[in-house]
Amino acid sequence: MNVLRNISITGSEGKTILYDLYVQLNGSKKPVVIFAHGFKGFKDWGCWDLVAKKFAENGFAFLKFNFSHNGTSKERPEEFADLEAFGNNSFSKELFDLGLILDKVANADIGIPLNEFSRRDIYLIGHSRGAGTAVIKAYEDKRIKKLASWAGQMDFSTYFQNLEDWKQQGVRYIMNGRTLQEMPLYWSFAEDYLANYQRFKVENSLYLLPIPVLLAYGTEDNVIKPVDFSILKTKNTSNTCFFIDKANHVFNGKHPYKDTNLPKELSELVTKTIAFFKLN
Repeated sequence: MNVLRNISITGSEGKTILYDLYVQLNGSKKPVVIFAHGFKGFKDWGCWDLVAKKFAENGFAFLKFNFSHNGTSKERPEEFADLEAFGNNSFSKELFDLGLILDKVANADIGIPLNEFSRRDIYLIGHSRGAGTAVIKAYEDKRIKKLASWAGQMDFSTYFQNLEDWKQQGVRYIMNGRTLQEMPLYWSFAEDYLANYQRFKVENSLYLLPIPVLLAYGTEDNVIKPVDFSILKTKNTSNTCFFIDKANHVFNGKHPYKDTNLPKELSELVTKTIAFFKLN
């Protein structure tokens, strides 16, 4: 297993994007899977290293990255050490960052020889809010050939309640239940959403996607309301939709995660996603 860790590129507004690449170098061209983390997430969270390893063992190059304004830093990639960046994040910035990662793959500039991966076979996985971002980007960018949404957030409007108070104060705070940090969201986040409202209607992009889509949710997810699978299936018969029994929002992963094996529910999700990506 070959692992490149914490490769640094410049993202939105000059902030750093870090990415990791997991791959088995054997001279064969492999599809590239790009993984986009969710809100209050990061590439090194919990089980994501084990997920990356599993994909690489099954014939993929797996690239996971930190959005430039996710609140971590180059020096402290596993901590929310830059709350100013977190507060100044926006959906536009995340889409811009994901576009930069796609450019790196398409330009054969990810750190391994071109004979080891196919820059024309780019698959995308998003978790939670990262899945919503991934859906929009897949609709806008024809380089993405398949998409998997894990516990995907399909309605960004849930962030934007009580707008008058938020605008007047200039900031609102959310509690991180794991770290107990009060994390800011500045009014600029809402301004970006309001200015790009039509673009950020995730379900509209999802229903119009011309590529195969996998959607998976846990039956015990208390964070995200699942999309209506029946509506999705009428739009694209190549879509794959399922629930993972007894799985929560992170498919029973956690952070930190010390076990060497994936949780049963997340392992099932990974196995099904790999099978989906391998379908012709």
